[in-house]
Amino acid sequence: MLPTDIQDEIKLADAARKYALPKSLISKWIQSGAIRVLRREGRNVFLSDKEVKERATYFYEQRRQSGGRRTRVFDAQGNPISPKNQ
Repeated sequence: MLPTDIQDEIKLADAARKYALPKSLISKWIQSGAIRVLRREGRNVFLSDKEVKERATYFYEQRRQSGGRRTRVFDAQGNPISPKNQ
């Protein structure tokens, strides 16, 4: 396991609240490898706050560009999908 900066750690549930994202979406990002798990303590999953923030920023930017319509912004592997109008 890589050494982690404790300052950068955030629990999955706290990240969901902080960035107003469903926990299930963050879990999908973890499963796809888009966000790595820094460590686990019992039921708590600790993530890099920086990685979650970057992913959330991209997610909301894509939603804004699509006019707020619900569109897929990541493929099945968790990679960003370019907007069709670019």
